[in-house]
Amino acid sequence: MLPFKTWFPNTGKLYDPVTHLICGLVPAHFVTLATPHMGCDGEGPAQVPFIGWTGEVPVAGHSMQRLLQSVAKPFVATFMKRTGQQFFMHDTEEDRQPLLVRMSQDSTENGYFLAALNSFVTRTCYANAGGDHLVGWANSSIRHPDELPVISPETRLRGVIREDPLQAALQPQHAEAFSKYAADGNTRGVAHGAEQSLAMEQQSLADASQAGSTQHQCSSGADTAPETQSQAQPQQQQKQQQSGDTVSSSANALLLLRRLQTLPWRRIDVSFQHSSMPFFAHNHIQVTRKWLNWEGAPVCQHLAQQLADMETDEFIQQIMGTSRRT
Repeated sequence: MLPFKTWFPNTGKLYDPVTHLICGLVPAHFVTLATPHMGCDGEGPAQVPFIGWTGEVPVAGHSMQRLLQSVAKPFVATFMKRTGQQFFMHDTEEDRQPLLVRMSQDSTENGYFLAALNSFVTRTCYANAGGDHLVGWANSSIRHPDELPVISPETRLRGVIREDPLQAALQPQHAEAFSKYAADGNTRGVAHGAEQSLAMEQQSLADASQAGSTQHQCSSGADTAPETQSQAQPQQQQKQQQSGDTVSSSANALLLLRRLQTLPWRRIDVSFQHSSMPFFAHNHIQVTRKWLNWEGAPVCQHLAQQLADMETDEFIQQIMGTSRRT
């Protein structure tokens, strides 16, 4: 067998941008569970929910919230070391961008992270719609807070409460072909999302389109014309000096969101609101401890069934076969 350095000169970067393979393998299905895709922050779109909840405490809530916001970064830097700094995007030494920002783009220097993510046949994210004290719903579902769907308060389901059809996880050219293929009854790929009506799918597409315009408005001027940017820079710098790292962290979170949303994602929303211990949602969704987080087992079963369906789906296998040949 050839040594690893013979395969990829850049040791540690597993994706090959020439063959689009990862360690020589065809990337199949990328799945995340309650993952902070936009990092963590004391406020803004990547706010740690526990910090936001403290603001709702009567009388002293706002003071407690401001205290937690001010100590969040030094706390995680002390107890979580390097990992905590990276999650809060506070690892900016040597004039380098935070690791999470570098991992949201492609470059010959840092690696082809976004291209590697794009090389997967499907991308799926499971997100807690509430009760997760560490990762917010928008953060784990790769949405702007304004894009979150409305869940009826009368919904008393436990586990998966909403899911996109499978074609949402496919590249546009594959999604269109998959829809035609599924319409002929040739695939089981949307078996678990069959209860969603066509109207809901159209509404999701409309929401996504609206989200794109909303996102441009909320991206701190990152996509504005050069002339506008040059005029706004002094004001932005002044705001950053006034509010410290908060503006920078929020801007980075929106930058990560915008880059990740350039790829197709299938979003599966989960709720443990009506479980016996709803505030353990972050652990329930992944059944961290079976004796304690047993109520999350249906979500794991749902994930296992999705993977099994995709592995036996002829259309999905045809896409993977094409990737192997290229």
